[in-house]
Amino acid sequence: GLNGVVVGNGILTTEDEDQAWARARRSEGDKGGGAARAALDLIALRKRLRVGLGS
Repeated sequence: GLNGVVVGNGILTTEDEDQAWARARRSEGDKGGGAARAALDLIALRKRLRVGLGS
């Protein structure tokens, strides 16, 4: 299976490309950046807890 694998899912629903770019701006909350940070936080947590690292 996927034991020890970190899976992140960030879905951004927009009406058009302009709306998508607007949501990517830091001033609008940087939605994609938030999803990436969440995935990195999960990886760091997995390492701290040693989950799925063979120990």
